[in-house]
Order: sequence, then C-alpha cells, then structure tokens
Amino acid sequence: MKTWKMLGVSATVGVVLALSGCGDKQATSAKQDTKAKEQLVLGFSHCCERGQIRTMDAVEDVIRQEAEKAGVKMLFETAEETKHIVKDENGKDKEMDDYYDLQPVQMKKLIDAGAKAIVLITVQGKEDEKMQEKMLAYAKEKGVPVVAVRRPLKKSIHSRFDNAFSVGSSPEAVPALQSKMIVDQWKKHAEWDKNGDGKIQFGLIRGKEGSANDNLRKTVPNRIISAGIEVQRIDEGIANWNREEGKALVDGWIKSGKIDQMEIIISGSDDMALGALDSLREAKKPVPPIFGFNAVKEAQEAIKTGEFGGSLLRDFTGHGKMAYKVAENLALGKSPIDGIDAELEGGTTINLPYDIVTQDNVDQFLSK
Repeated sequence: MKTWKMLGVSATVGVVLALSGCGDKQATSAKQDTKAKEQLVLGFSHCCERGQIRTMDAVEDVIRQEAEKAGVKMLFETAEETKHIVKDENGKDKEMDDYYDLQPVQMKKLIDAGAKAIVLITVQGKEDEKMQEKMLAYAKEKGVPVVAVRRPLKKSIHSRFDNAFSVGSSPEAVPALQSKMIVDQWKKHAEWDKNGDGKIQFGLIRGKEGSANDNLRKTVPNRIISAGIEVQRIDEGIANWNREEGKALVDGWIKSGKIDQMEIIISGSDDMALGALDSLREAKKPVPPIFGFNAVKEAQEAIKTGEFGGSLLRDFTGHGKMAYKVAENLALGKSPIDGIDAELEGGTTINLPYDIVTQDNVDQFLSK
C-alpha cells in the first residue's frame, strides 16, 4: 500500500514537473514570439488611391488594426503616396499616371525600407500576368514573401514564385452564385415579370473592360439562360467599378427610355449598383430590382427596402485578418497557415466562401 502511494506521488510529481516544464517552454516561446514581433517590419502595397474602391479601403483598415494589435511596425504605400516619386528623363519629379507602373516602385520602396513580408492589393487589367511578374521581380530577388489579398495572383505567377500567396474568395465562383441568386429571386417574385412574357429584360452594368473580374461577371446572363430562364438584354455599359460612372450610365438609360423596359439591373459591383440607385432616386423613377456584388452596408440597406434584389458578400474583415496573419507567419519563418484554421489550396491560396444576401436573410448581416 505504501509502495503504491510512493509510486503515485512520484508519478504525480513527475507529471507536475513535466507540465511545469511544458508551461515554462510555452511562456518562453511566447516571450520570444512577442520580442520577434516587436522587431518585425511588414509592408502593405495598395494599387489605388483611398476612396476609389471602398472594399479595398476596408481590407487596408483591417490590416492596419491587426498590425497595431500585434505591435508590429507596418509600412504603407498607396497610389497617392507613390505617384509623385518618379523622375522624368531630365531627373525632375514626374507624376506617375499609370497604375501599372506604381506597384513595382512601391515594392522596391517597402523592401529597401526593411519589410520582411508584403501584403498587397494588385492593380488589375488586361495584362495581369505580365504586371504581376514585374511587380514581384524585386521581391523574388530579395527573397521577400508576398501575400496578395482581395485580388489573387495568377496561377502561373504562383508556379514561378515560391514565396507568393493569395488570400481572398474564388472569383470563378461569382458568376454561378450571382446567377443562382437572380434565378431564385426571379422565381419567388412573379410581379417582377412586368410584361408577363416569362423573360428577364435586363440592363447590365460592367466593371473595367478587359479585366479578369469583368470577363467573369459579364457571363451571368448566359448562366441564367443555362438555368432555364430566357433573357433579353436591353442595354449594357462600362462603369469601371465606380459609383459616379454607374449613375451616369443609368442617367443615359433614363433619358433614352430604356430603363422603362428593364425588369432587373445586373451590376458587377455594389458601387456601380448604388450609382444606378442614385440615378433612379434622383429621377424619381420606379426602381427595378438591382443585383450587385460585395454586399456593403449601404447595399444591405437597399436589399432591406427591396430596391436591391440581392448581393454577394465577401468577408473583407476575414480577408484582411487572414492576409495579415499569413504575412506575419512568413516573416517569422513559420508555416503560412500557422495558427490559422484554413486550408491552403494548391499550397498557395486561401479562399473564403461568399454569402448570398437577400431580403430573406439580410437582417443577420445588418446586425453585425
């Protein structure tokens, strides 16, 4: 009996000592991690000027907050800060007006200033691959990891750059989800078919001509047809993801009378969709259901009133937090997904899901 007690005590002491040792190691590791973060420098490269695209600003704001919470120094470069720093052939200051040239300059500035990893929102256009290669060249040369957020890097870029990662939501999923949302809502609202012909007469507001996202999102009408509903395009136009340009486009539809033939409006982004709503409200015209993308708060409020038929929500807070954590991990020499509950698809990409937001569920998002 005594022997068992002694063994039990010994075992207990052993366990306590083992746990104590484990606790000491964890405390030491945490202190070392905190000290490493205090010495860390990260960078953020933004292709646009603040105020141009609100969802990009939202991601940047989250990343700023995450860096402050972690006590990490983060250097920020945005288009308005970068566009004045280039020289002309005479060595004089020259304002850079081509955003394709901005980010290679930003990347070099951030890396030369000591950034050990960079989060970036890339410029987008017809030559994405060529632009991304140019932008990442200096980072590759210096061995600095890069994390693209909101706009993913091309797969070909991932294959050529070992330290390049992407955080966002799959752009390829958008046309299928937006068309499903429209089809489901159309079937629920027989009153939307104003002329009773069973077809959807629509206007289409597109983003930037030739951009990858516009090329994907302009396919939504064809996907509606594939779902078994006939459509008729009344008109379409380019609004470059911009609210004012969306308003101007719909101003033209109102002036021409085309708006009166439209049963719904399909927009590639909420900003352009809100521009359409501005135009219709200003003209005191009936608002055909408008379908957007991003589900920003103002769009959610329009869904609540029935002016918007629905929108797709990307979790920009999640994007910002995830991108920051991946960059921090890489800069500290850790696995990119250390401490992150996410899958790294293809070893390079984290994709967060979208939510379809309609009148059926908008209250749960408005309350957040």
